[in-house]
Amino acid sequence: MSGNEQNALLELRDVWAGYGAGPVLHGVSLTVRAGEVVGLLGRNGMGKSTTLKGVLGLARVHGGSIRFRGEELTRKAPYEIPRLGIGYVPQGRRVFPELTVLENLWLGLSAGGRGARPEQGPGRRRLDEVLARFPALAARLKQKAGTLSGGEQQMLAIARALLMGPRLLLLDEPTEGLMPQLVARTERLLLELKDQGLGLLMAEQRLETALRLCDRLYVLEKGRIVWAGDRRDAHPEALRRALGLGA
Repeated sequence: MSGNEQNALLELRDVWAGYGAGPVLHGVSLTVRAGEVVGLLGRNGMGKSTTLKGVLGLARVHGGSIRFRGEELTRKAPYEIPRLGIGYVPQGRRVFPELTVLENLWLGLSAGGRGARPEQGPGRRRLDEVLARFPALAARLKQKAGTLSGGEQQMLAIARALLMGPRLLLLDEPTEGLMPQLVARTERLLLELKDQGLGLLMAEQRLETALRLCDRLYVLEKGRIVWAGDRRDAHPEALRRALGLGA
């Protein structure tokens, strides 16, 4: 076993996964360590979201192993997995538009098995810690989430995941649809989380964003890893070819 595998927070080995009889993923293997950002690159339909959903138990794993902190996930129910310390920021933000900002955040505490309402005791302290990162949300706790801007909804989705107190954060296209200044703000936040020791696995189409943020990169093509390596070893032209973007 390599040093990377021994120190892995998350480890996928030869994972075959999908949603029906046929798999979308064909033998995907990757690792994420604490305190690093790992990028999962690929065009639409190549298996990025399925990889994240396989970790969460939301896609059917046909074969292989998914281990988090040494514990096998493939035999666990989806509701058990977040409570182990895995947060998820889905593609398209997926906030509950008719609920207030505070009610959306409360769901993050509940998903993490915290039990307490955000207004009370440990829940309140955790809420205050998270909202210190998101002053725009702190000023809008009673506002319905559907009335927030796209950037604010993305911040809410990330804040909700952080309220679970995760060790690993899965992010599906976190910069999709954001204006450049909001992309930069999101990138700064993710780097802060990395510096605090979280592991981050990020599905991303923007090569430039991945090259700025990620320590290591995996490129998916039709459910298979076709390139893997350290960002320092990555040649943008080769990655563009692997992504089907040309030289």
